[in-house]
Amino acid sequence: IAVIITDYTMPKLNGTDFIRAIRRKNDQVPVILCSGNADVLDREIFDEIGVTKFLAKPVNLMEISKLVSSFL
Repeated sequence: IAVIITDYTMPKLNGTDFIRAIRRKNDQVPVILCSGNADVLDREIFDEIGVTKFLAKPVNLMEISKLVSSFL
């Protein structure tokens, strides 16, 4: 896995818990976290759990394409 793109809000699991689970298996893979609720998220925890980059929705296709390319 070269890069993981995930949403913060998912059924039965939030992005924070998902990223923590990823980091237990692999602490090197870049993780891009996306959310449409950027104004209510506690971004201070992002460094703690290992978010490589946060993108607020709606995500610009060119922005995410360049970001993913930078990790490959």
